[in-house]
Amino acid sequence: MKRAVHGYMRAYAGTPDVEVRRDELRLRCWAERGGYALVRIWQEEQDGGIAVLNGLVEELKRSSGAAVVVPSLRHFGSTQVLREHLAAYLVDRADVDIYEVGDE
Repeated sequence: MKRAVHGYMRAYAGTPDVEVRRDELRLRCWAERGGYALVRIWQEEQDGGIAVLNGLVEELKRSSGAAVVVPSLRHFGSTQVLREHLAAYLVDRADVDIYEVGDE
């Protein structure tokens, strides 16, 4: 049985559709290559918001054993401190591993 993974990314209103679709495809390809079952891609659409991240945390707490993949850690925030804080928050609250697709 494949291990479950959830995708998380930021897709603001001004983000070009082609860029959003590219990031979605990168998450899907990463999961497929790694033998994961991609459950859902969670998209944060509010600049500076974490409502979707909080929803992801709640879902992960209900379904233990899942991991999270992001296109890059930049999807956690615009600054290094914010990225580190939100990644730590996700790990602390949901006890998950976080993977980064990175540049391919």
